Amino acid sequence: MSDTSHLKPIASGSSHILNPRANSKDHADLLNIPHSDPKRNSGSKLLNRRNTLSVAASAIRRTSIRVVNLAGNVLPDNRCSAPPGSRNLSAIELTDCGPALPSEREFPHQRLTDSEDGHSILNVGDHSTDSNPYLQLRGHTLGIFGPRNRFRLSLFYLFKSTIVEPLIFLLIILDGVVLTIQSSKSVWDFPRPSKGYFHTWEDYALFSLFCIFTFEMMARIVVSGFVLNDDGSATPTSVAEILNKKLSFKSRFGRKASNSPRFPNSHPKDRSPFRTMSLGPSLGPSSKIFFQETPFRSGIKRQQKQLITQTAYLRHSWNRTDFVAIVSFWISFVLSVYGWESQYQLYVFRALSVLRLMRLLTITSGTTVILNSLKRASPLLVNVLFFVFFAAVLFSIVGVQSFKGSFERYCVWIDPAGQSNYTFPLQSCGGHYEAVTGLPRGFVQNSTGLPFNNPKGYLCPQGQLCMETGNPNNGTQNFDNVAGAAMQVIVIASANTWANMMYSLMDAEYFLSCLFFVICLLVLNFWLLNILVAVITNTFAEIMDETKCSAFASSSGVSDAATHKKSIKPSLLRKVNNWLYYFWVLVVFADFVVQATRTANMSPEASLWLDRAELYFTIAFVFEILLRFLGYLPNQARQFVNGVNMADATLACITIVIQIPLFKRSPAYPWLTFFQIARFYRVIVAFPRTGPLLQKLRGSFTGLMNMILFLMGINFFAALLAVQLFRGVIPKSDDTEMTFYQMWNAFLAMYQIFSSENWTTVLYSAMAAQAPYGQAFISGIMISCWFLFANFVLLQMFIAVISEGFAVAEEQKRKEQVRALINRSRPEVGPYQWYSNFNPYNYVKPKSVVADNLPGKSGLPMQKSMVRTFTMPRGDENTSVHQNAFVIRARKAFHLDNPTKKSAPNAVTAHAAADAEYDKSLDYMSMTASQRQRFYADERNERRALQLDFIASHPTYDKSLWIFSQRNIIRMMCQKLVEPAYGERILGQQANKIASTAFESTVFAAIAGSVIVAAIATPVYKQHHYLLHGESIHTWFNQAEISLGMFFVLEFLIKIVADGFIFTPNAYFLNTWNRIDFLVLITLITDVIASLVYGGTTSRITRSLKAFRALRLINMSQSMRETFYNVLVLGFGNLIDASVLTVMYIVPFAVWGQNIFAGLLYSCNDSSPGILGKAQCVGEYVGAPSSLSGAPASFNYLMPRVWNNPYVYSFDSFRSAVLILFEIISLEGWINVMVSLMSITGKDQQPSQDATQINAIYTLVYNLFGATVVLTLFLAVIINNFLKRSGSAFLTTEQQQWINLRRLILRQQPSKIPRARPRDPIRDWCYSRATQKHGWWSRMMTGLYVFHVIILMTFARSNSATKLDQYRDMLFLLLASIYLADVVIRLMGIGWISFRQNGWNFYDVLVIIGTFATTAPVVLANKEISNVMIQFQKFFLVAIAFKLVVKNNALNQLFKTAISSLPSITNLLGLWAVLFVVWGILFVENFSLTRMGPSSLTRNSNYQSLANALVMLATQSTGEAWNSFMHDYTIEAPYCVSSPNFLFNDCGSAEAAYILFISWNVISMYIILNMFTGLVVDNFAYVFQLYGKVKAIDREEVRRFKKVWSDFDLDRTGYLQRHQFIPFFARLTGAFNVSIYPPELRLPALLEACTQKPDSVNFEDAERMHSDTQASTSRFSPHAPGLDLHELNARLSFLDPTETKARRNLFNHLYQEALMSEKPGRGLSFTGMMLLLAHRKLIEDDQGLQLEELLQRKTKKEKVADLVNFDRVQGLFRTLLLRRKFKTTMALKKQGQTKGERIFLICLFSIYPV
Repeated sequence: MSDTSHLKPIASGSSHILNPRANSKDHADLLNIPHSDPKRNSGSKLLNRRNTLSVAASAIRRTSIRVVNLAGNVLPDNRCSAPPGSRNLSAIELTDCGPALPSEREFPHQRLTDSEDGHSILNVGDHSTDSNPYLQLRGHTLGIFGPRNRFRLSLFYLFKSTIVEPLIFLLIILDGVVLTIQSSKSVWDFPRPSKGYFHTWEDYALFSLFCIFTFEMMARIVVSGFVLNDDGSATPTSVAEILNKKLSFKSRFGRKASNSPRFPNSHPKDRSPFRTMSLGPSLGPSSKIFFQETPFRSGIKRQQKQLITQTAYLRHSWNRTDFVAIVSFWISFVLSVYGWESQYQLYVFRALSVLRLMRLLTITSGTTVILNSLKRASPLLVNVLFFVFFAAVLFSIVGVQSFKGSFERYCVWIDPAGQSNYTFPLQSCGGHYEAVTGLPRGFVQNSTGLPFNNPKGYLCPQGQLCMETGNPNNGTQNFDNVAGAAMQVIVIASANTWANMMYSLMDAEYFLSCLFFVICLLVLNFWLLNILVAVITNTFAEIMDETKCSAFASSSGVSDAATHKKSIKPSLLRKVNNWLYYFWVLVVFADFVVQATRTANMSPEASLWLDRAELYFTIAFVFEILLRFLGYLPNQARQFVNGVNMADATLACITIVIQIPLFKRSPAYPWLTFFQIARFYRVIVAFPRTGPLLQKLRGSFTGLMNMILFLMGINFFAALLAVQLFRGVIPKSDDTEMTFYQMWNAFLAMYQIFSSENWTTVLYSAMAAQAPYGQAFISGIMISCWFLFANFVLLQMFIAVISEGFAVAEEQKRKEQVRALINRSRPEVGPYQWYSNFNPYNYVKPKSVVADNLPGKSGLPMQKSMVRTFTMPRGDENTSVHQNAFVIRARKAFHLDNPTKKSAPNAVTAHAAADAEYDKSLDYMSMTASQRQRFYADERNERRALQLDFIASHPTYDKSLWIFSQRNIIRMMCQKLVEPAYGERILGQQANKIASTAFESTVFAAIAGSVIVAAIATPVYKQHHYLLHGESIHTWFNQAEISLGMFFVLEFLIKIVADGFIFTPNAYFLNTWNRIDFLVLITLITDVIASLVYGGTTSRITRSLKAFRALRLINMSQSMRETFYNVLVLGFGNLIDASVLTVMYIVPFAVWGQNIFAGLLYSCNDSSPGILGKAQCVGEYVGAPSSLSGAPASFNYLMPRVWNNPYVYSFDSFRSAVLILFEIISLEGWINVMVSLMSITGKDQQPSQDATQINAIYTLVYNLFGATVVLTLFLAVIINNFLKRSGSAFLTTEQQQWINLRRLILRQQPSKIPRARPRDPIRDWCYSRATQKHGWWSRMMTGLYVFHVIILMTFARSNSATKLDQYRDMLFLLLASIYLADVVIRLMGIGWISFRQNGWNFYDVLVIIGTFATTAPVVLANKEISNVMIQFQKFFLVAIAFKLVVKNNALNQLFKTAISSLPSITNLLGLWAVLFVVWGILFVENFSLTRMGPSSLTRNSNYQSLANALVMLATQSTGEAWNSFMHDYTIEAPYCVSSPNFLFNDCGSAEAAYILFISWNVISMYIILNMFTGLVVDNFAYVFQLYGKVKAIDREEVRRFKKVWSDFDLDRTGYLQRHQFIPFFARLTGAFNVSIYPPELRLPALLEACTQKPDSVNFEDAERMHSDTQASTSRFSPHAPGLDLHELNARLSFLDPTETKARRNLFNHLYQEALMSEKPGRGLSFTGMMLLLAHRKLIEDDQGLQLEELLQRKTKKEKVADLVNFDRVQGLFRTLLLRRKFKTTMALKKQGQTKGERIFLICLFSIYPV
């Protein structure tokens, strides 16, 4: 038993430290623990006796602890217990509550943890809630209530009551219910009151609830304080402090965890039942059940924490949220009483009062886990968002400088009668044509009424003026200031609705304005915001790795029952059912096909036939369920253990019930057909391509459900907040559907913002409505913040969920590393299988046998057991090989890896072959690099010899085209020009590098010229050319096509003459890229011949062939070929699987939508009130197009009434339903579909807005699972493929962290400061300013850069130059002078040599000179400055602001990371650019002459030129209205002019439109853009690696290392010599510290600390003291006068011999490895030294290194160990020699011939060099 008798009472009235006051019986009831009362039954019987009410009460109690959280601590995450004998540190990190199960070595009842404010607290078992309150209440809260105040004590005991938390929890739910009921009423029917608060019963209920909440808040403040944690001296600060002083866990409790501690003066009745329980490793099943009550127990512990630590109220985030909500409610109450809330639209406080409901997000354990995971990632997210914010500010400043005032200009029709002019709201402009002269003029300025000097952009036609009419959306959409520009930058970053803004500004300014939007989109959306995806996926993956549980689920989801199934022999009937599995799948598919044949216009007879068929199918499925039931007899209960059987039985029962006429004839029957369609899941599961993918999704199912629940919950909360803010604010007449007029509408609006589809419609509507009250910024901030969080955090979390299912198991990762290394190292051995089958020479002589594989085991440098640790058991080998077969074949085909050897005939069994391959892998991996090279060199030589023998026997095999031999001069010349197409030339001429480079450059120029010709000679150009010059084949573009075509033919002939066409060793056709070139050549020749023969009558297919010539640009770069392989080849099968799963997700919803909405979407184009349905939609009416809303009557004309479906969609047939669902799964256009469905009033009835809002559930459910599962599945597949290609997917956590750390180290360079400090005082001062990174000068310059950015943010639109502009320019000139002074100081301080080594210095010089050159004329010149000069000034001013990247560590790290990953991004952009050109030419050739549809609202949104096409493709890549444009270009006769000559045909093509638009949508939007995400995730991982087992080094650590390095590398060579190693190691500190002794225990420090007078050392006195016999007992040394031996011994007592020995061993190995690693004549490099130290100090090689690197590292470490041992032996002999000399010297000393003291001191210093 543990001795606790030393514990004494510490306050009057308390008998002991932990004295439970409550009855143990009540406590046991509270915790559901069986009592020790013998009358009680066991715990399991007690659980069985619970009634439903008690179970519900317990559930409410557990949930209330999570939600109310009186303790105010971090939510628990005790989901996974740590392995035996280990502590789950991750749980402590996430929860601050400790692990769920105490370790057997820890005291089971007490644990010290940390609260949120950092105070140390005691987690005292489960019985500390009843401890003496004097031990828990400290100080005087609010300066009034002391620890013994009765009022405070009464509130303290009130909060201890078990009913308080459930009561508050129910009141919070009631608050949400009341708010929902209040908001569910339409504000148009129940307007908001203008004055007063109490108008409905909901107001009284809310007032009462907030009175209770206010009392709760005040009571908690009285108990625990308001802001400060009072540590008051009147009472002990905490129990933790007392136990820290008087109790040692190791010595007092040791390992006796099963023994209960003794508490003095404690009565047995008062003891908690915990003391009778054993909490050690011998816990039984009941104990395990007890500890799994995680929410309940952790809630009790959080209560104890608050009571013990007395955390102040505002010290926790949830409490701060409650405080804001409660205070906001009372503010809104006062405002409403006086009527100010309605008068000034001050509903923001009413909205903030909803924040109290945020606690309900923790209502389930799953959502609680998600919140904890999100909190873990929040610091990294904030860092990335800071970088995004900085970039957005810079883009906003550029936007203000470029586009201020541009949104104000629109074309205005001038009424000749002068009565009512009309502004075209969709046509921006930069000028107009004069009505009389027709000359171009600039826009009319609103301030002066005079035209601007130069016209630009779109010019309004005659009769119209380009005028400044004001910014759109009530002035809220603009670039006139930084705030407005920032809002537009956010819109661009969202990649939604940005295209309309871009085209508007292209019309208002110049065509090149699109570059601002494209660059902003690339930087913000494709790069920076994708780092958020990297942060979330990597952080959650780390959580999963640390906790061995999902970061989105409270449990693994694996049932214990499922793992203990008893195998029962199946009956005969059950076997028959298993045999009939695919038969029933076919029946399900047949049933689905029958349902899909239903159309809106089918006859009643056909409809009746389909109904009968469905009845027969339903009966058949009921029969199937009966067969299954009989098959399980007599264990029929086991049938329903299987979830599939349960689901099928449920569907069979429901579907047979809904066939009853009562249900079938009801209006709800179309909705109930969902259960019939749900059977289609069996087809999806049985389909072979989707099975493995579903299996991966199954692993993420629980996490997905939790995330969907979390999304719906937080969306509901956001809707409740928004409806309080905007309800009744947005007018009913607004064009947008989402006006927040009631709760459901608000919920859909917030979900629309989450999906990003037309989210700016909601944004601008809210901002425009609140602009007159000056509160538009509140609406903008609220909606923008919700969009950024929902779209860039919440949506990305779904990617992380699905990525968990794709994660490679840890035990499989190392095995994949072995396989990848072997595949990379294998040489090229032979051609493809298809070549072998068709090659006639393959049948002439059989293949030779390949040489022996590997050398004998005796030559291997190390044991194969070292490699075995990297691999899995052999049983799984074949599976992985088959899975990677496609990848291996693809890499061989594209010549990206050396082809692997063919497998030998199946002479042995598969298992034996796997064993042989496994042993061969072990042998191979055990080789050294030189052994592998020699082995494959021998094999390659033998293969070449065999090939030479074959050629000698068959000479024609090596003759190209069976004509040109190797000695033919023509062939020799051709071989000089080109590299071999395949393999290496054994007998032929090697390519001349100069000639081949020149030839390749010429080919590249020809390819570029061919693309340029295709870009210029568009159908529009040809049409104009033929109209002017007549149709002829002798045009310049035809001649250019013929010339370039002949050149490509010549290139083809040179290559096949050089190496042959197909059946030669290096044949042209063996190269995959040559085959692509050959196909391009065929298309080019076909296009040229067709153009010459048929002219304008060529088909679309023939004209499209010229686009493929741009594909040859890919073959010109190896890196681009590799990227092409990554994008379109690697993982192609997985992409197909994801596509098939997408289609199978769409088709059931298509049939369901067809059943519900077929024939119900029709409407009349005349929306007059008199048109009620189809019967009235006849005749004609007078009106104007919808794009001219508000136009005067003179714009109206007579139009026919048409009863038709919406423009591009309907559910009338299966085909149309599938098409529209495929379109809206891309999140484009789904809002329009939802609005149409909600407007349905009945068949043949005119739709009415929000007539059936319930229909929105269909699109909501479809979009929810489509966007969060299907689309994110595509992204997860691509990211997973990319990570597998790069190898990151097969890296363990430690290996990935080491790679990240190594990347960081390799980016470092030595300090560039001069080797010697200047002696001149002025230069010395400059040197200090230049080298002190944290000095006052550096901080001042950082402040000036920040001030510079702030000044830039003051730019705003003004109609003329003002005094503010002049002062701003003068201030910029002054700042530029200071920047110049800073550059001069750096130059003088560090000198020119060091100055020029830093690229940022040249950057500073360039931008400062540019700023002076452009700002000085603006300030000094009296005449007007040209616009070019002003634009350059703005450029240089923004460039200076970019210097903040250097000053801020986070920005600097992200920027350097961007530079290091630039090659990968450039390769992907290059490939994307080639695809842009290919598809751009395809679109131009097919649709440049097609008439524009309703979606093309500007002159640039078409395909009339390649430039327009490229911009259109950029917008479609982000999904901008791609489906609307697709339908525009499906127009056919009679709605267009059709002609055999395509130059005079303005019709489109449905087939071409569907193929081109959908293919581009899939390739660019789904693949390329997601590749950017994968690239960012892979390349930017180490920016945010803050957690993990590898020690991180920050920027300051690197700076200290550089400082020490610069002190030794005086010549700045970047190398250290071997004589500098030891002193260099001695100077290292921090993470790189490798000293043997601590600084305070080194010899100089010891001598200084222990010597009284170090300057008075006298050896003669020391000799006399030594001869004195009393000196041995003296305090001072006789040999070193003044040396205090007692002090020396006291200091040396702190030295740990074991640790010292380990550090000495580390130092010796480090020194020897440094000697081994230095380069002869140069030394050891900077990065080499850092890597060497990292291996020794920062990582564990066995865990962090990959196999190949580990093998090399092991070899090197063995050599180092040998050198250390040799040095140790050598040192031993040297010691013996010195000892002998010492004895000789001492003998001579006795004879008076020498003095030993000096020798002793010399030996002393020589022994301790460090």
